This record gives sequence, structure tokens and C-alpha cells, in this order.
Amino acid sequence: MSRVVLQDQSRRDVMVSILWVIGLAAALGFGFWKYASNSPSAYSNTLKGVILEKRFTPDREQLITYGRKGLKTQESDGEYLFKVRVPPGNEVMEVPVDRGLYQAKKVGDTVTFLRPESGK
Repeated sequence: MSRVVLQDQSRRDVMVSILWVIGLAAALGFGFWKYASNSPSAYSNTLKGVILEKRFTPDREQLITYGRKGLKTQESDGEYLFKVRVPPGNEVMEVPVDRGLYQAKKVGDTVTFLRPESGK
């Protein structure tokens, strides 16, 4: 009393099925690759330039944030800024940075940063 779940398949039918699966996988892979190449990447949103000036404006303030763990307070010494010249048009930009980066870099070093939002 043995039941046959699948009927006997010829070698040709098996090969055609395998080729269909490979073709479908290739089409899906190509679609994902094409979609990923058209999406905006983080690299197109970054700029790189040379630090012209470092500026610190003392402005002690208390930052209060609310998250999953409730209220959290932080003390801020002030505002840390770099004046950076970006090569394509030699445009000079003011880039706010955190204290660690401010102390690690000096005038003449290169810095990579996110493109600032346009003032629209």
C-alpha cells in the first residue's frame, strides 16, 4: 500500500524547472540591485572640506530630553563650530560639531560632514 506523491519526472522536466527557478532568482536579484542603485545613498549627502577656523561660543545650557527611560538632562558647555571650505565651489560653511570632534581636529585638517539642510 504505497502511495505515489509525485509521478515520475523526466530528466528534461527537472532541468526546465531548475532553469525557471534560476531565471526567477536572477530577475529578482537584478530588480533589487537596480532599486538599490537608484536610491539616494548617504555618500551623496556628505561633504568633505578643510577646516579654516575653529570657533567656540560659551553658552552654558541644560538640555532636557524625553525618551523611553523618562527625562534625561545634559549640560552643554556651548556651541562648537568649524568654518569649512568645501572644494567644488570653494564655498565656506559653518558646521556645528560635538566637543570630541572639536578637540580632535585642528585648523588645516579635513573633515567629512552631512550636507546642511537648505534654508527653504
